[in-house]
Amino acid sequence: MFKVKKFFNIPVGHRLSKHLGRCQFIHGHNLKIEVEVMSENLDKNDMVIDFSILKEIVHEIIDDWDHGFLMNSSDSTYDNLKSLSFCNRRLILLDNSDPTSEVISKYLYEEIDKELPDGIFMKSITVWESDTACAIYEP
Repeated sequence: MFKVKKFFNIPVGHRLSKHLGRCQFIHGHNLKIEVEVMSENLDKNDMVIDFSILKEIVHEIIDDWDHGFLMNSSDSTYDNLKSLSFCNRRLILLDNSDPTSEVISKYLYEEIDKELPDGIFMKSITVWESDTACAIYEP
């Protein structure tokens, strides 16, 4: 099995509506996203996937997140935030889930996996909130 990894960085804001500590307040992270894909075979260029193709796939999914605000669709503050014009353009709702690193990693895994060429499969996604804290999704 051949595996390759590519890293992406994106600044986002969020709040964890179910959290009783400091994370319940609006704050941000410079997320580092580690995408690992694999294949049994190499393509005609002796690659698992061209890194530029993987970059295009991932950027199609995360570009709207750049300086966006991720939130739970059932967050009680949603109505207040959606009325603010600057939030409306970059408000990314996650269906009844707080935007934790765990939830984000699973969401990205599933979305990227749908777009990969035949014969290439997701291995894992790691979402780093900081240099010392990350969540990994690997089914």
